[in-house]
Order: sequence, then C-alpha cells, then structure tokens
Amino acid sequence: CKIKFMAYDEKYRSRVIEYKDAGHTFKEVYEAFGVNSKSYYQWKKQIEDTGGFQYNYPKSHAGKIEEEKLVELVKKHPDWYLSEFAEQFDVWPQAIHKKFKKLGITRKKKLLPTPKSLKNYERST
Repeated sequence: CKIKFMAYDEKYRSRVIEYKDAGHTFKEVYEAFGVNSKSYYQWKKQIEDTGGFQYNYPKSHAGKIEEEKLVELVKKHPDWYLSEFAEQFDVWPQAIHKKFKKLGITRKKKLLPTPKSLKNYERST
C-alpha cells in the first residue's frame, strides 16, 4: 500500500483550478481556499505533465547492494577504496559508505605518524 504525500486531495485541487480559471484573481483564490499562486501553477503543470494529480513515486534501489557479497569483498580486499567497492555494485561510493555504516564495518585507519604523535614519541625516548 503506497502512501499519498498530498496536502490537498484531488477534488480540492480541481476545485481551486476551476475557481481560478473561472476568472477569479489569485487574491480571491487565496481568500477562498488558502492556496497561493505557486501551488496553483504547480498543480496546473502536474495536470499538463501527467494528465491528473497522480503522484510519481520514486523508484526504489534498496536491494542493489547485497550485504553478503559486500562482506565477502571486504574480507578478500580489505585495502580497496570505497570507489572500488562501488564499481562492483554499480553504485556511488556514498552508498557503500552508508552500507558499511549500517553493517558496522569500519574502514582502514591512518597509519602514518602525525606531527603530534612524533612529538610524543620523541619525548618518551
């Protein structure tokens, strides 16, 4: 069951458009219905594009990254960059990052010494 994301139902929208097309001004439309000109033009464009007030739901890509395959790739290639994992699944690196975060997989850490750690090392010797 898909949820409708409309603030106004289809009948209300069509009544507003009919009222405005009958020759009333936007000020009168706003006073009568509480709808501004921007909404009116969006609804008119939607009717022109789709022929009605149907909501176009975005296509879901939720299952594009298989978690088991991703975990196997991480075990085989722990030194890969996010972009290399992304190429395997034909997704953006950000998608791999989100999936890693969801699975609790951390990425490689910086192994090079930082200036602060070098100072601490020098003091201890």
